[in-house]
Amino acid sequence: MRRKIVSILALSSSASSVVNPASAFAPSWASALSARERISNLSSPAADPSPGPRLAVPSTSDGVPVLEEWRLLRNGAIVGTVSNHAVIDDGDVVTTSPLEDPSMCELGAVVTTRSGSYYRLGEKLRSKKQNGGLFAVDGLDGVIVKAKERLSEVEVLKNGAAAKRNGRASPDGPAHRVAVGNGKYLLVGESQRSTSGKSQIFAAYRSGRDGDPTGDALTVKISSNRDAMERECRNYDLVTSGLFRGLFMNKVEFLPDAGTAGGDYRGYCALVIDTGKIDLKGLLASRENEGLDGKAMRNAAYRAAKTVQAMHSSSLVWTDLKAENFVIMPDSIDMDGMVAIDLESAIPRGDTPVDYSPEACPPEFAKAFVNGEADGFVLDYSYDIWSYGMLMYELSTGKPYFAGKSPAEITRELNEDDFRADPRDVESMQLRGLIRMCLQTDPKRRPEIFQILLHPYFLTSGFGRISF
Repeated sequence: MRRKIVSILALSSSASSVVNPASAFAPSWASALSARERISNLSSPAADPSPGPRLAVPSTSDGVPVLEEWRLLRNGAIVGTVSNHAVIDDGDVVTTSPLEDPSMCELGAVVTTRSGSYYRLGEKLRSKKQNGGLFAVDGLDGVIVKAKERLSEVEVLKNGAAAKRNGRASPDGPAHRVAVGNGKYLLVGESQRSTSGKSQIFAAYRSGRDGDPTGDALTVKISSNRDAMERECRNYDLVTSGLFRGLFMNKVEFLPDAGTAGGDYRGYCALVIDTGKIDLKGLLASRENEGLDGKAMRNAAYRAAKTVQAMHSSSLVWTDLKAENFVIMPDSIDMDGMVAIDLESAIPRGDTPVDYSPEACPPEFAKAFVNGEADGFVLDYSYDIWSYGMLMYELSTGKPYFAGKSPAEITRELNEDDFRADPRDVESMQLRGLIRMCLQTDPKRRPEIFQILLHPYFLTSGFGRISF
């Protein structure tokens, strides 16, 4: 059933700025404005998640995590060593989401992130060397993801990757646990909202015989929107049933009824998947928005292209190809363990989209949306090719093409008749040429995915049909 589409252009920038940035299984780091704009829900904007005026400063005994050896990043986030956190180990290094007011950063202050989290600030970092080199995320020729790299507070809660350093449960884990699936899984910590606003994302573990968490960390997505959840489950099964295994996060189980005998989440369904380490948006933020290059960039570009090929081979248009929806698995080297997540929005070619991400949608859809014709927009593979070009631009430059702009501003700019994407900031000449092909305003001039995989950028770097 096609859903009613309401234009977001009437929403003020202030209304857009309060959209929760959490994505389905990985965080949105750049800004609260990068959240997906759900077509079906835009007539009812989400409530403001910002904490508003604070009448009293909570003490550490009230459960406020403490950040020591911290420093303020250019994007307004803080990186530091955490303690007193409900989910993250004492001594782990985390990167928060951007702060509400970065000017409040001083010893003893309690700061609030845009996602609504509180942190008390301890001693400020005097030099990077004092943190034992933990700020070095990448090598000279690529990216090596280790267990002790900087992680997002949101990513930790949603992916559970740093709930314990070794990635496994501990009997002295978080006290906040909720059983789902008739007690089969334990949800730990607080949930995060997906970008659709219709799902809750939890870190989770299997439940042992004694009722304690056991085994590897998992991620559980819970929603009352059965249609969307069943569609995502079918999409996972479809794209991983053929020749494209290993490109998508492993689906553990779909729970048609996530409820328990005690009444928690009765009437909800849940999708259980494996857990990643960090998403690409988070990785770029940990590098202070320095783009990828060398082997790491080529690996990321190739795996993303193969993911698109898997989608299109299954007659699906993803419609939500973006940095937040690619996750790096533990111990991945040079991005070779990058997998795709969040297939809720993948729709058969020739159908109409159920939602869209302004930063990933092509100009032709933006025009249809502005003209009130989005409910009749026919999806084609060229939609994903545009999104792929935008992703490659972001990974290579370290920032989104529309960095700093609201969803409404992005949609307006894409709707301009004279809009032309300009990838001149991409240093690699071959990659710049590939991105320019993908970002053709005319969808008929964009390459098909097999043409992308045969581009010289891959054929001269050890991928595709020719290896050196």
